[in-house]
Amino acid sequence: SLDSVKRKCAINLRCGLFSYTKIPHEFDVILGVTGTLDSLGPYENEILINEYKISTRTITPSIYGAYKLKYRAGDNVKILFTKGSHRQEIVNSITEARENDRAILVFFDSVKEMGEFQTSEEGKVIMNLQT
Repeated sequence: SLDSVKRKCAINLRCGLFSYTKIPHEFDVILGVTGTLDSLGPYENEILINEYKISTRTITPSIYGAYKLKYRAGDNVKILFTKGSHRQEIVNSITEARENDRAILVFFDSVKEMGEFQTSEEGKVIMNLQT
């Protein structure tokens, strides 16, 4: 209807457009870039030096202490073939984190998948599920 067209009719105006990689060029001094500079390869280091003119670096230890995560292929990577086994693994991870007083975030591809997990037999065992 004409009323519907009037309510939905709009002109989209682009109010700003910029590249995040260009922002550092607007400043005379760059401080506190990231905690991962010591892991850059030769190509990335070359970009820092030639493109961003970062010639001096000081790397300080993390205020959070040493990195404690240890990669264990059997524990950190799992291949599961059914939805039920995948859901059970989510429950196991949540349970382990809670038992160790650790925070945990669980991400789902969609709200629908989250709802399916919550109403599944595996998901029902999680008490006080936060969404």
